[in-house]
Amino acid sequence: MTTIHKNTLVMGNNTIEPKTITAADGTVFASGQLLSYDNVTGTLVAYAGGNDVPGYILVNGFTMPAAGNSVQNVISKGNVNATLLSLPGGVTVDVPTTFDVVVPGDAVGEADAGNTGEAEITADPAIGGATKIGTYVITAKALVPGDAAGALGGETGNGTITAAPAVGANAKVGVYSIQLLGATTFTLTDPDGVRLEDGEVDVEYTNSHLTFTIAAGGTAFDNTDTGTVTVEQDGAIYSVVSPEGVILADAEEGVAYENDHLAFEITNDGADTVIGDFFTVVVDEGTETRTAAFSIREYLRAFGIYLLTAVNLYE
Repeated sequence: MTTIHKNTLVMGNNTIEPKTITAADGTVFASGQLLSYDNVTGTLVAYAGGNDVPGYILVNGFTMPAAGNSVQNVISKGNVNATLLSLPGGVTVDVPTTFDVVVPGDAVGEADAGNTGEAEITADPAIGGATKIGTYVITAKALVPGDAAGALGGETGNGTITAAPAVGANAKVGVYSIQLLGATTFTLTDPDGVRLEDGEVDVEYTNSHLTFTIAAGGTAFDNTDTGTVTVEQDGAIYSVVSPEGVILADAEEGVAYENDHLAFEITNDGADTVIGDFFTVVVDEGTETRTAAFSIREYLRAFGIYLLTAVNLYE
């Protein structure tokens, strides 16, 4: 057993070296105070408990000058008198500390009050392992085409059009306009006013938008004849952007959405969504109590600092 003076901090085999310590002007540091390495500043800072990792011990106490940094001697290896450590409140040498950390809490989904459509979002979306605190914005960016219906104006000719044209991958919600150019040909213009390839009467018309046939009747078509193919809306596609501005996978109306950020569903039993309608999911702050991986004694031992308590003290 070692016999030492009760006020002796350094107990042998020590490495003592000057290190820069940073803190606010006027911060008081005590002899025996634990210090941690700050990866941001590259300096030592006061060990505050929680999830900090102590790796150094201050030799002599001091008050931080106005500059906010000071070079002081610290113990980086060797034996130290554990009874002279200056520990934060609630911290002991041999019991790992517990601490509260900020984590994502409850999530609340809500439609914007100015939306044209009447879609709704899950009121309390589930959060995942990658959820961020803040506001997720979910915005309608495309409309999903549904069933299509063909109709002719009957101005002159009495032919027919496929009653329910098939829709393709590039079909757009809205009205496609048909203009007969005469008895045998016609034009097709999409809902955005873009003229697509022309078609022929009695020949199946097919492209990435629509597939249908206009058939001649007993009275021939002429250039007064018109028609439409109306593509109904069957939902919407939404962009999903995290509070940090990260674009996540798209969401689709009527389809459960789930990833490591959020799980929710957008449904619509009323007026159709329009592009630009949006929702927010606000994730508030929660707290979670955790326990440090090691005790103070174990942390310091990993750095080569050994706390001695079984010693004889004399005045």
